[in-house]
Amino acid sequence: MANTYSEDAEKRLARFRNAQTEAELNEILREMHIEFAQQEREKEGESIKDILPEEPGYSFKAYDETTDEELQRRAESAYLPLAEGEKQQLRAKSDAQKTKLETEKKEAESDLEQKKSDIGAELESEKKNIENGMLEQGISRSSIRALSERKAEDGAAAASALAESEYASKAAGIDDEIAALGEELNAALAASDAQYAAKVAEELADLIASRDSFNNKVTEYNNKVKQQTEDYKENRQELIKQEIHDAIEAQHEREAYEKQYGYSGDKKENYAERLSLALDFYTQFDPDTALEMIRNNSYLRNYLGYNYNDLVSEFYNRQNRG
Repeated sequence: MANTYSEDAEKRLARFRNAQTEAELNEILREMHIEFAQQEREKEGESIKDILPEEPGYSFKAYDETTDEELQRRAESAYLPLAEGEKQQLRAKSDAQKTKLETEKKEAESDLEQKKSDIGAELESEKKNIENGMLEQGISRSSIRALSERKAEDGAAAASALAESEYASKAAGIDDEIAALGEELNAALAASDAQYAAKVAEELADLIASRDSFNNKVTEYNNKVKQQTEDYKENRQELIKQEIHDAIEAQHEREAYEKQYGYSGDKKENYAERLSLALDFYTQFDPDTALEMIRNNSYLRNYLGYNYNDLVSEFYNRQNRG
């Protein structure tokens, strides 16, 4: 049968054959015991724990953790620029109309000033004509002149009053139109705000519904993954339990076989070499001393297994033969 030990183990065996103490014997037997156990584990292959990781590694989906406040800002950012643009257009249109009316009012004021200037000029011209007419007629009485000038002045005053009245009426009408423009603008701005507030509310409702629908699907998916994870762990644990149970059963069967028939295969060779090393060591002592040392060495029974009795029997027989 092929040797099952590594080169290092062979070197240890060679080193031990020159050993002089029981401690060295116990150490080499311990090393052989550990190495053989390791080789047996390697033959068995990977266990369930090695093959199946503790966690299956299933991926959970992340929730959309966007808050209502963040969705509110998102909805506003989609519509408020449009609302501001529309309100700027409304203000610009209103301002243009207001500017036109204010220009008309200034023109009416200029017309008034021009009319008053013309009336004043006409009055001065009329007074000059009165003076010249009286001189041509040779009339010099001041009372007649004063009466004629007063009449001209009264006409000029009436004309000025009429012009002032016409201007005041037109200016008041323009002021009313400007005030109406302000009211119309405020109403239009309020309507625009209401319109876009409704759009923002509708957009927000859609965003919230979309987020909640997504998160509901994530919850459904993650619950399935959670159940799959629990099922995996439960199944893995059952497989491990079965593996342990099978290993214990196999160990009991092997121990029963070895108790009745002895070791076999690589184990037989390994334990035979351990027995050979023990025999080599204790042979240097007389049978009585060897037996006493063997019985006092608490490690031998574990390292030699069922061959321990063979070692004791060998030196017992030598004792009887001696």
